[in-house]
Amino acid sequence: MAININLHIGMVKCMSTHFQSHLAKLDDLNQIIYIGARENKKSKYKNKLESKLLNLDLRFSNNISFENNLKHYEKFFSKKMKYKKEIWISSENISTRFIPNDLIFEEKINRINRIFKKKKIKYFIFYRNIYDLIKSIYYEYRYQGYSENFNFFCNYLMADINSNFLFDLSPSYKNYQLKKLKKKEDKIEFLFIDDSNIYKEIKNKCNLTIYSSNKINSKEDRSYNKLNNSYIGIENSGLQEIHKTFYHQFNNKFKDIKIKRHLKRNRVKFKEIEIKSNSKNFDLLVKKIKIIDKIYFKKNKLGDFQFNNFWKKK
Repeated sequence: MAININLHIGMVKCMSTHFQSHLAKLDDLNQIIYIGARENKKSKYKNKLESKLLNLDLRFSNNISFENNLKHYEKFFSKKMKYKKEIWISSENISTRFIPNDLIFEEKINRINRIFKKKKIKYFIFYRNIYDLIKSIYYEYRYQGYSENFNFFCNYLMADINSNFLFDLSPSYKNYQLKKLKKKEDKIEFLFIDDSNIYKEIKNKCNLTIYSSNKINSKEDRSYNKLNNSYIGIENSGLQEIHKTFYHQFNNKFKDIKIKRHLKRNRVKFKEIEIKSNSKNFDLLVKKIKIIDKIYFKKNKLGDFQFNNFWKKK
């Protein structure tokens, strides 16, 4: 029996927390092997190596760190494959450079290919309506300490378009990128997520049984993120989720009092604010993403993706 490596890589703010909670339940029922974040107040990951892989070596670390850890990852997954179960790995941060310190997408996939050089990978990428997605990203920035208003945020993204995550929000561009980087035998599945079709999509494309019919509740997901005993740290130079790089060292509890104080000092309390969807800057931002998407759609068409719902203004 061939063991598949199923890799859920994002997109950011596309119900990843909700999906990960189901993967963790299936793992608890011994139906799959799940590597990723869990709803656990004491420790967000099952072991330190999982956290090191997803929060450090597939996100921030230099090549020396990755090379030093590569043999440990190969040994780790070799043991997991002996259980003859489907392996699911989930990290929404693989799909994009969500913050400036993130590795570029190409480097992340290259590292994945090195870990699983002889195994077939099936990539899963979730998308949602572009207007909802950008607003949700802005809320996440606010939660992590970003203090500017939404119009400024849109202007900033446009000004920094060649360095940030904006192009990653184009499904066609992401499809083009991944097809160039993946191994020949690897597969890609795109899922368009909304409240009406989420469970059907997951069942059909991910071949997973979901044990809940509750609708996605983004506020509940955000409250879950607040419960993980992690201190949200924002550097003065911009967004930097430095708390995650310590998960594998301190088991989610910071023993270094200086680090703890630093992270607490930089923490900004999350405040939900209203965003006006008729913002001119917002429309220009979406228009720019749409132009990029059309270019890459012609190069490599994305099959049954729900583009009408994706671009629908809300």
